[in-house]
Amino acid sequence: MKQKLLTSFMVFIFLNNHAMAQNVGISTTTPTAKLHVNDSVSANTVITLTNTNGGITNQGNISLKNSAATDKALEFYNAYVDAAADTRIFHFLNNSNNSVLSILNNGNTGIGAGAPKNKLDINGSAVIGSGYAGNITSPANSLLIEGRLGVGVTTPQNKMDVKGNAVIGNNYSGNNGAPINGLLVEGNVGIGTFNPNPANKLEVIGNSAFGGTMSVSGTMNMGSNTFMNGNLTIGGFV
Repeated sequence: MKQKLLTSFMVFIFLNNHAMAQNVGISTTTPTAKLHVNDSVSANTVITLTNTNGGITNQGNISLKNSAATDKALEFYNAYVDAAADTRIFHFLNNSNNSVLSILNNGNTGIGAGAPKNKLDINGSAVIGSGYAGNITSPANSLLIEGRLGVGVTTPQNKMDVKGNAVIGNNYSGNNGAPINGLLVEGNVGIGTFNPNPANKLEVIGNSAFGGTMSVSGTMNMGSNTFMNGNLTIGGFV
């Protein structure tokens, strides 16, 4: 009797270890991974995870981990924030439980932003372009674009085309309206130079031409040729 029990126990251990070491297949006889699910019937759904524990904040999670139980490589889950507003969120979390990618039910997507307010919210910097992506690091909270940028226009012909008016500056933005098809700049403007003198609101390196009236209320320094076809009013020094 003892011999039979021992034999049965050894067979059980062998079969159990052998089974655990093999791949598991669902609807397939040739699984190629630890879990291989084959679905040749359904049009879309292959695997469904449902949390039926009750409450709108419950969620179905999938965690990808290494050998350490608390060390996640990636975790993603679908959760309700507000059932009335239908604010379902699909999160990808990193090892620190911070959201690296969030997609709301309304289509808003956040990169590093857990609750995006727009179709795309990026918490950090970004680059656009085949030559920039993976090769260039954008400054903090900035955007680098390799190609053309169109604002209000679908066929930009230049590095940046703006259809309408624009405002530049920390205090100007959101507080001042630029003239029709005009531009307001709070800081200094350099044309032909990447390092304009901080004392000059406008610094032009190269030739310039004016076809209308020009009014100067401060000091005007001319270091190159200036062509004028109109009136010049000077209230300062030349």
